[in-house]
Amino acid sequence: MSKIIDVIKLFTLWIGYVFNHNRKSKVLYYHDVSTVYTDMGTPLELIQKHIYCIRQRGFNIVKNIDKPENQIMIAFDDGWKGLYDHRDFFIKENIYPTIFIAVDLIGKEGYMTKENIVEMYQLGFLFESHTWSHTGLPGHVGADLKHETEGAKSFLENTFGHPFRAICYPQGLFSKEVIDACTKAGYDLMYSSISGNYDDYIEHHIVCRNLVQYIPVNQIKYIIEGSSTIIKRRNIKRHFTGVWSF
Repeated sequence: MSKIIDVIKLFTLWIGYVFNHNRKSKVLYYHDVSTVYTDMGTPLELIQKHIYCIRQRGFNIVKNIDKPENQIMIAFDDGWKGLYDHRDFFIKENIYPTIFIAVDLIGKEGYMTKENIVEMYQLGFLFESHTWSHTGLPGHVGADLKHETEGAKSFLENTFGHPFRAICYPQGLFSKEVIDACTKAGYDLMYSSISGNYDDYIEHHIVCRNLVQYIPVNQIKYIIEGSSTIIKRRNIKRHFTGVWSF
């Protein structure tokens, strides 16, 4: 059965590649480097192969996307410690991912400490908000939702001494109320788990991202050249709570 599912996934990627092939800039995201701290991690060897493929296909890996085409931004969610363990690899490759951190996860077993985060920021890595408790935002309302969004932003900025201008939705889940709360909190960008190109903004600058942590090296080329946009609508239905009217 698993082989059949793999074939279906590969066929879907190929169809998406055929009909949506493009050179548009994209955000790719992972959770950790290696599987020491989490089974959501990606072995360094696979990440190395992804990077090679990205560059071989003529895309530049950048800190922040500022061109509509030929750029790839890499992100990691949660702040797992494998990133800190492998920081020298990224520096050697001149790659400085954006790392989304949740207040409650800082310093917990398997996660980066405050000192780790400060050191990596000073080395050039970027850090943004992943809320306070790392729980699905549609499950919070009123003052609780404000705490998860605005409270987290204030705490992170006061703790680390630099602006946190973006937020990533935990579990990729969001709603109209969540969008409003993040906007009021002062976030300029909101990162989703909806596949697509960087400039395929959803309402209020909600950025599309492509999960690639389990993608085999022979399939990553399809993702970076547009195949995952074929499942964008499906992703929206999975991650948006409420009636989609944007």
